[in-house]
Amino acid sequence: QKAGYEALGNKKGAALALDPETGKILGMVSTPSYDPSKITGSDDGSAWKALLADPDKPEVNRALRQPLPPGSTFKLVVAAAALEDGLYASVDARTDSPDPYHLPLSTKDLTNESASAPCENASIRVALQYSCNTV
Repeated sequence: QKAGYEALGNKKGAALALDPETGKILGMVSTPSYDPSKITGSDDGSAWKALLADPDKPEVNRALRQPLPPGSTFKLVVAAAALEDGLYASVDARTDSPDPYHLPLSTKDLTNESASAPCENASIRVALQYSCNTV
């Protein structure tokens, strides 16, 4: 946890350390944080009201309660699953990935942030390097 707090510093965010074998949470940090002892002895609720009024929202547990999509961090999970399942023999195997990718049952196409990124039929290594959305 100490490493998580130090890494985040004054930034708003969260850090989570898991045991990869069991999924057990080893450490969890949400910043900014607050000292819970400051609100436990408040009879009139003023400390709690002040905490809720803080624009940085330190009462929000960003590690567990932020409704944000995982974004590119989830690409590692998908890549690992594709390799483990044998969908691709190695991280350097070329993929069958058009750019843009037409999303099934949709009128939308999934594109990549950079038109110059070599994402079409990219290997998993290249896809992770360029954060390709279509691989």
